Amino acid sequence: MSVSLNGNIKEGLFHWHGLHYRELFQPLYARLLWQSFEFSFVTTLTCVLLGYPVALALATMPKRWKPICLMLLLIPFWSSSLVRIYALLTLLKAKGLINGALLYLGIIKMPLPLLYTKVAVIIGQVYTLLPFMILPIYVLLDEYDSSWIEAAKDLGASSTQLFWRIFWPYSLPAVGSGVMCVFLPAMTLFYIPSLLGDRSSLMLGNVIQEQIMNQDNWPGGAATSLLLTAALLVFTLVYRALFHKKRGGRLG
Repeated sequence: MSVSLNGNIKEGLFHWHGLHYRELFQPLYARLLWQSFEFSFVTTLTCVLLGYPVALALATMPKRWKPICLMLLLIPFWSSSLVRIYALLTLLKAKGLINGALLYLGIIKMPLPLLYTKVAVIIGQVYTLLPFMILPIYVLLDEYDSSWIEAAKDLGASSTQLFWRIFWPYSLPAVGSGVMCVFLPAMTLFYIPSLLGDRSSLMLGNVIQEQIMNQDNWPGGAATSLLLTAALLVFTLVYRALFHKKRGGRLG
């Protein structure tokens, strides 16, 4: 069985065609690849800004509260991510809970256009991937030696210096792991832009879904998947080079 260029299934051996790979050099694919990178970068940065304080708070709180807080963090993610994205629709729509609360408090006079926007896509991706940033950082920070903090305070270190000179360098490997666990999936998620975004917030994952599921264009979907895989591989290699270089500098 093979798939013809127009997407029709036909009998016989599959013949490789360069047409679908030549199409990848069109400006449309470059724009979608860049937009996918932008969404993933903003999602990852937001997860770092939100996840690091949560992980630090979990690591420094009394031990008797840690299991409860971890359970509260993980319970929502026992359900399907698709179900949770549908729950976000209730929060973000024009007559949803967020706009309703803002209107009730008199903060706004008209509902905010939250749904079917790029902001909604970022919110959905952050909500889905945030635990993958929190947990690696928490696991590492939970093992830190409290004597470092006591020694730094005895030497007159401020809270800012404690963070930037002790916590942040110590947690960089975990932050790097969290970045990989968030950025790579964010590049491939397609159902979040489909449900929360509009036509201007499409990503390469949406193109692959359209080509395979709706157009029955398997060769085109395979070519686009190869482009996405190559982009992820390049990012992984760049990340590994930078990470090992910095780690080597610290150890040296």
